[in-house]
Amino acid sequence: VTIKFCRVVFNTKKGIVIKKAAQVIIEDTTCSDNGDHGMRLEADGSLVSITRCIMQRNKDGMHVHPKSNNPQLTITLLNCLLSDNREEGIQNHAKNPIVIVNHCTVVNNGSHGFDFSNGTGWVKNTIMAFNGGYGLMGGGSGSGDYNLLYGNTSGSTFNFTAGSNDVNSDPEFYGGGDYHINYISLAIDAGTGDIFDDLEGATRCGPAVDIGCYEPPIQTFHVRKRVNDANHGLSPAQTG
Repeated sequence: VTIKFCRVVFNTKKGIVIKKAAQVIIEDTTCSDNGDHGMRLEADGSLVSITRCIMQRNKDGMHVHPKSNNPQLTITLLNCLLSDNREEGIQNHAKNPIVIVNHCTVVNNGSHGFDFSNGTGWVKNTIMAFNGGYGLMGGGSGSGDYNLLYGNTSGSTFNFTAGSNDVNSDPEFYGGGDYHINYISLAIDAGTGDIFDDLEGATRCGPAVDIGCYEPPIQTFHVRKRVNDANHGLSPAQTG
């Protein structure tokens, strides 16, 4: 099953439901404002790849519930935004899949950011912030590193091994529902690996990759002719 460049919105029940497939690829797709889960994965094949997708204002952003126990089932989320869902951002509900979350932003969900009651969760380069439960809620096995964990109501993690390179700081989103990080965010250059584009296809630049699904906008600074530390140099009027 391959789904690309779709908008699945305002359904009374679930957005996308995959019941049977040996391989699932979902790319550049938005599932939002659905009455139930944005995506529900019941397939128990060997590979599920979800890339550059947005899941907002659903019940769960993504709900994983394979029908049988396939230890080879690996689900990868890359460069995805899961925000403002009524319950979990990601919920791994049954059986024992491996769920890999990389360069995602999971924020402002009503319950946990990532709840894996079963299986294995691996999380890196991901922002888990301002969720109503834990950022990372374990139950199976799993660990992570190079994540930003902040402002989750119940705490950053439960039954989950956090990493020594995690960042515990406000991600400095633009605000108003815009989850791009500001240029002062400590998520910038704090990640690891070789993923060189973001959710919008922008090139990741700098000495290291940024944490989260978005690369921050490029800032132009204007050189000051006179020294005045009260001016920040973000516009020509602020150079003197």
